[in-house]
Amino acid sequence: MHFVSADFDLKSYTLEIASFPGKHTGVRIADLVLSLMQQWELDALRLTKIVGDNGSNVIKACKEMDVNHFGCIAHSLHLVVSGALAKTRDEVRASINRAEAHTVAFNDVAEPEADGEQWEEDPTIEIQAIDDVERELESTSLSGSASIEFDAESFDLETDDCLDEGMLDGCLSERAAARIMDVMKQAMAETRKHVASFRKIVTYFNKSAKAKAKLKVLQDVPVPVTVIADVATRWNSTHQMIRRLLQLRPALQRFMAYVQTSSGREEFSDVTIARPTGEMWFHIQCLEKLLVSFDGMTKLISGESYATLPLVLPCLRLLEKRLANKYIFTRVSPAHVGEPYYNATLKRMQLVRRLFLILLRKRFKNPPLDVTSCCLLDPQFANGEFLSTAEREASEQFLVSEAMRLAGANVVDADTNSSFEVYSEDDEDFASELLGLKQWTPEPDAPEGLPLREQVKAELKLYFAKCKLRDKTKKQNKSRDKSMAKTPARLDNALIWWKVNENDFPYLAPVVRKYFGIVATSVPSERCFSTSGNTITARRNRLSGANVRDIIFIHDNSVEEKQDDDQETQDSLQTQRF
Repeated sequence: MHFVSADFDLKSYTLEIASFPGKHTGVRIADLVLSLMQQWELDALRLTKIVGDNGSNVIKACKEMDVNHFGCIAHSLHLVVSGALAKTRDEVRASINRAEAHTVAFNDVAEPEADGEQWEEDPTIEIQAIDDVERELESTSLSGSASIEFDAESFDLETDDCLDEGMLDGCLSERAAARIMDVMKQAMAETRKHVASFRKIVTYFNKSAKAKAKLKVLQDVPVPVTVIADVATRWNSTHQMIRRLLQLRPALQRFMAYVQTSSGREEFSDVTIARPTGEMWFHIQCLEKLLVSFDGMTKLISGESYATLPLVLPCLRLLEKRLANKYIFTRVSPAHVGEPYYNATLKRMQLVRRLFLILLRKRFKNPPLDVTSCCLLDPQFANGEFLSTAEREASEQFLVSEAMRLAGANVVDADTNSSFEVYSEDDEDFASELLGLKQWTPEPDAPEGLPLREQVKAELKLYFAKCKLRDKTKKQNKSRDKSMAKTPARLDNALIWWKVNENDFPYLAPVVRKYFGIVATSVPSERCFSTSGNTITARRNRLSGANVRDIIFIHDNSVEEKQDDDQETQDSLQTQRF
């Protein structure tokens, strides 16, 4: 449960963990949730949103409860990129067979790293994730026009982006759109194969303590690291795996060279992994450049102690801008220029980039009105730079109507379309790129004695002017302070600003409390799920459901744990980088 307190602090509590055997139909889910809410004497009429994945049963449950559903943004982002990352069914089956047939010396079993988690995946869940990926790719067959065709000789499908927008708008013929999409999907499949090859390398080192120890020795650094395994249900884990592999590339190459020697063959006679080629390294270098922005956005919108809903639209628009950059691979490509594989690989990764962009635009084509409006209630984005003129006007009208409704006036409900349609340089600070330069205008006085609608409009105008004044002041302070000018811009917690300025905006403040309490992702529930997994272990597998529920309730809601989580998420807000 998430809400903004009277002091403008974002509060999160784990109230219940319930056993739910049987079919997870929408009606049964709704009945269970309503039953639990009654136990806690919670009024369903005061629910603003229920955040979850885009499963049909979850959406059905929300309809049964007459509560707006909000699709988890992190889950939707994961579906955009998972076509290039996910395992195939053959991989999952092969890993199961290897696990059943493989025998290893007792003294060569690799232990989990002391400073990290050992992520293991249930094969059933992996297959389910693969099904989600395949459904996502099947849904990319875009409708086209029967009349508008293109001359294949006039375009290079592997380098020209000019046709992509026409595909989304339905301006191309179905045959033309299908041809372009097939080329993109082939590039995606090739990338997926290379990721699978590197995954085998990671699996080998995670299974063999001897190989892992040798890899650490070959790094020749004070604090050596090891490989990271990806897991289908761990968003961004494949990016973390790839990034660590790139970091370990010199050590991996030394290891591969060593096992080719006579002593190496004798010591590691069980090695069956292939040495990565330059083409394979180039593939994952380019892929990492694409994934780093998804990783940065997911981390930023997954916090629990600061408002995340107003960050969604600015992050999506920035992500779209980065994916639209044809020169995104400029930093990694020079090292491969002249190699036989260079041109083909670069074209292939440009196709993957374009497919990511198409999937992103299709899935987030029409952002809900309440999401665009929330963006304006964050002082950092109050100038509306991430909104079109039409979106800005509609958002302002929505804020006025919501403020009036919360003030007790009868206002016709706006259609907020509470779920999205189901369809730079990476080391620069993400916050710096989100925050732009704004123009300043003098702050007007708030008129009194006007009708309610005019009072709310005047208050909204006053709010925008105050935000411009804030931006102008920060800009002037930064220009005066040379040391501050060198410091990357950091995102501020909008709730802190509202805590200070609440009394100046009596109509807008309740709107902020209502919508800033909505978290942008279901990550808090995923964290609770992880806590459950850490609670029920091989040595503690006879706990009753009631005991597990009580342990997690105490863990998640204890004062010390909340303070640690708040500090962690505040640090995340201040240090997010793409």
